[in-house]
Amino acid sequence: MLESRRAQATFGQRGVSDWLSSVVAQAREQKDIDLACPNCGKKYLAFVKDNYVGCPACYIAFKERLGAIINEFSLSKESTESLRSDLERAIQEERFEDAAKIRDYLKSHPREAKNNKQGD
Repeated sequence: MLESRRAQATFGQRGVSDWLSSVVAQAREQKDIDLACPNCGKKYLAFVKDNYVGCPACYIAFKERLGAIINEFSLSKESTESLRSDLERAIQEERFEDAAKIRDYLKSHPREAKNNKQGD
């Protein structure tokens, strides 16, 4: 019981599991910072920022992360298309509060909207 109270005092209400999750996330971020293509030197974070690889070897160097990025892009494109459809429907049905919420969401996620427009 005393150990539990010490852990709670040290790590807060959420406890050790949240602290451990935070440590793992920080380690992954550090790995992302250090990750670079051995052929051209392109950094992973630069790839994430500009969406361009430096050479074909980048695909191999970044392969652990590419699957998640591709899935995220696909899902965001589908969800953005769906939201735009919902926005049009809300306007037609004169549900302006709903339309405003959807519009605000789309504006607050410009990367998703930009990626969707590029794919059109």
